[in-house]
Amino acid sequence: MVFGTVAGPAVGILASTLIDQFDLTRADIGRLAALYALVGAAVSPVTGRLADRLGGRRMIVATFLGGAVTFAVYATAGSLAMLLVAAALSGVPNGTGNQATNRLIATTLPVTQRGVVTGVKQSGVQLGRFLAGLVLPTTVAAWGLGAGYAALAVLALVGAAATLRLLPPDAPASPAGSGSGAAAMAQRLPAAVWWLAGYAFLLGAVAGATSAFTALFAEQEVGFTRGQAGLMVGLTGGAAVVSRIALSRLAQRVAHYGPALAWIAFGSAISIALTAAAPRLGGWALWVGTIGVAVTVGSWNSVAMLGAMASVPLAQAGRSSGRVMVGFLGGLGVAPPLFGAAVDRSGSYPRAWAVLVALCAAAALAMVVWRSLDRRSATALNG
Repeated sequence: MVFGTVAGPAVGILASTLIDQFDLTRADIGRLAALYALVGAAVSPVTGRLADRLGGRRMIVATFLGGAVTFAVYATAGSLAMLLVAAALSGVPNGTGNQATNRLIATTLPVTQRGVVTGVKQSGVQLGRFLAGLVLPTTVAAWGLGAGYAALAVLALVGAAATLRLLPPDAPASPAGSGSGAAAMAQRLPAAVWWLAGYAFLLGAVAGATSAFTALFAEQEVGFTRGQAGLMVGLTGGAAVVSRIALSRLAQRVAHYGPALAWIAFGSAISIALTAAAPRLGGWALWVGTIGVAVTVGSWNSVAMLGAMASVPLAQAGRSSGRVMVGFLGGLGVAPPLFGAAVDRSGSYPRAWAVLVALCAAAALAMVVWRSLDRRSATALNG
């Protein structure tokens, strides 16, 4: 999960370096983040089905190899055009990691043991953000942008080799069209998956904008240095690692995932409002707000992925995860260029932050409505 997703946060962490080295605008930073997410959204349905058919181990290896190619292109990029190519390539492992790991979890663990493991694997996204925030700014300052990305490429290859060495082979794939597994894959996904996908789109938009622009906002509006902004992003990523594991463990015990996800979205709205107020309130507000965003926006995925796996038969685990990821990555891709263009046009951030607060409120409302409809359906069936 680290190497499937770290390319996106790295763009935000290194935004000011990319702007200086390639003469980019904030809208360009948004476009890089958008390509990473939108390509991931486009490939997610395909990789979900491949994960169900080929198995988790094969797809995890593919995720590592895709990450290695991505970082190699970033390391050798000499223009905005090549950066855009690298960003597009990064979408492939981004749209593969969740489906691969969810498939592995669903086929190797009973339901009662999935919560903590799902939280641990989802924390890989934030672990990558944590390590990138701590290491990339200093590495790039000392050895240059190419060296930082080249190191990530090498580590991704090590990950692929370790996967082949440590994980047992996948079970042979069932022939297409045979058995109950194929019948389950052909069934329509339940409404729960689509509610989760809609929620994922809204929170994905919030995650995409905050990931791409929080560090830049800290430098331009609050007076942080590049090192301080990177450190803040890294440490808040560490907070999200802990919260993802804790929330997924708690969520495993709930009767319905809607209320938990609604509270997460509500907390996100408060955290972003505090972040937006940091130029007036001071750096402490940015720290608290960013930690809040990490704990909420950075953690909903663990709860939603548990819901996606619990809502479908085993044979649809990868497919349902893929649909939720389409929503998430779609939002992740749409928001950054719009956010960046809005800030470029207005010359300030407040309106753009306000839109993110509204998206969080809409996500919370969607989960309340979903829970209410499910309760009415259960009452009708039992009555």
